[in-house]
Amino acid sequence: MTSGHNAVGIGLAILSAFFYNGGLLAEKYALGRLPDIHARKAGAMVKTLASSPLWLLGFVTLLAGLGLQVLALSVAPISLVQPVFASGLVLFVVLSHLIFDDHMGTAEWVGVGTVLVALVALGLSVDPKADKAGAHAPFSTILIAAIPTAIAGLGLFYVADHATTWWRRGTKWNSPLYGMASGLMYGIAALGTKGLSTIVQSHGVVASIPRILVSPNLYLLAAAGAVGLVLFQTAFQRCSAPVLVPVSNVVSSAYLIAVGSVIFGERLPSAPGALTLRMIGFAGVVIGLGALAFAKDTDIPEVTGGLAGIEQATADALGEPRSPGTLSGKLAGPSEMAGRSENVPKQVATEG
Repeated sequence: MTSGHNAVGIGLAILSAFFYNGGLLAEKYALGRLPDIHARKAGAMVKTLASSPLWLLGFVTLLAGLGLQVLALSVAPISLVQPVFASGLVLFVVLSHLIFDDHMGTAEWVGVGTVLVALVALGLSVDPKADKAGAHAPFSTILIAAIPTAIAGLGLFYVADHATTWWRRGTKWNSPLYGMASGLMYGIAALGTKGLSTIVQSHGVVASIPRILVSPNLYLLAAAGAVGLVLFQTAFQRCSAPVLVPVSNVVSSAYLIAVGSVIFGERLPSAPGALTLRMIGFAGVVIGLGALAFAKDTDIPEVTGGLAGIEQATADALGEPRSPGTLSGKLAGPSEMAGRSENVPKQVATEG
């Protein structure tokens, strides 16, 4: 019977990933056409987002994905559901690359690929005969894990938001740091999701509804999800989606697997082969995140030397030889400069 439950859990996780990442794509498309938003102005952000029917459609689709995730976690273990759910980021990354023309450098592809291989390893480490969905856990235990995680997530968001001010090349850290911040908040929400799934597991879908409405896990899910939403949408409008989304998704999934498995009594595999695959999976997540974190450092050339430096950096980025005056000529040709010189005050021309 356990094997049958795991099969149902995998099917629900696939549907959950499809709806969740489809909702993200709709939100990303809508955000590109909305005014700037920021977590510091949450009220204005909510009004701006609510004014977009497309964003609301994406949000509802995303919620449907989370609902399916609750059902998946009620019949299959975390370490089986989450890798399948997180693998949906492949759909998002590929479609985002095609639809939004989001640039993916070599390091980013390597990072995303490493993460996906890690998720596959995590999935293969599950023993369908032994792994079972975790049982009820005290809410106080969940809070012990959630509170320091929330502090860490908000701290990472603050660092990401000020990275360009503190460091000359802080831009390279924005996407991964924002992703880690929102991922930790979504990880807390996932603990609430798992807590709700244990109610469904014990009482069935219909009978669990009144119990879910009074469960503190529902309000933990709502609070952490709301904060994660504000952080994520702020970053979503400012960062490269193919970096932000995988980092956020993987951090939340890895957090739920690592922390949730302990809280809800889901043990690591005892067989050496399965345990090795589980450890390889977690190591791959860390390595993949590191590749994503440093990807932008190799993609953004350092520009020095004024206009000449910009010309050289542009040529280097395009992989083309620099031709003198290429950029400056486009900015102002000889005839344009001659016309402008008539309006330049004599003293300025003399100083030049």
